Amino acid sequence: MNLPSHPHHQFSSVIIQTLLPGIKKYIPIWSRLQSGQLSVWTTIIEDTVTVPVEFTQFSASVNSGNVMLEWETSTETNNLGFEIERARLTDNSEINNMEFRLIGFVQGNGTTTNPNSYSFTDEELLSGVYQYRLKQIDYDGSFNYSGIVELNLIAINDFRLEQNYPNPFNPSTTISYQLPKAEFVTVKIFDTIGNEVKTIVKENKPAGVHEVNFDASQLSSGIYLYRIDAGTFHQSKKMLLVK
Repeated sequence: MNLPSHPHHQFSSVIIQTLLPGIKKYIPIWSRLQSGQLSVWTTIIEDTVTVPVEFTQFSASVNSGNVMLEWETSTETNNLGFEIERARLTDNSEINNMEFRLIGFVQGNGTTTNPNSYSFTDEELLSGVYQYRLKQIDYDGSFNYSGIVELNLIAINDFRLEQNYPNPFNPSTTISYQLPKAEFVTVKIFDTIGNEVKTIVKENKPAGVHEVNFDASQLSSGIYLYRIDAGTFHQSKKMLLVK
């Protein structure tokens, strides 16, 4: 733009600030002082910078035979949501050439600079090696892929009661057990003379690996027993509380 020559022309620098889409800011371009009157020319700048969906975490874990996917974003722009894709290693496929298939969708949060957490549960899986990825889709249909997480589901063929951990413990410990099929399960705590101290599980449980926390903060130091009853399976183990 050509401006008329004048001894009092003053040109200001333009500083563009990052704004949320749709926010307008008036920026002075130049000003002129003439006969004691200040004139300022401005322009309107509307932010059009696209901030991509930024993943800060994407993980997979197994809970009761199901796969729990969890991910977090730090920022999102025009985020319609996430398609969840899964691939399974078979006898006819290779680990680096597994075919991904759509298994679900989770709604996004549009445009935001706030952190957001998401989750998706994949249920009733056969044993095997699985890979998961997220397909993040914008409102205009464009998309990006996340990284890939991989896990190996091992078939559970028998009942098992694990040793509590930690052991010795103070004041709490975790008891794990596995079920090859759904059963009504009870897990009880006893003292060394057979008195029942507490029932910590009493409900139907699906096939898979389960954990329960036992808090012994109200008990005295000593040896205790924990016992599981699940259908025809019965087993007991010892644990040591040290205060």
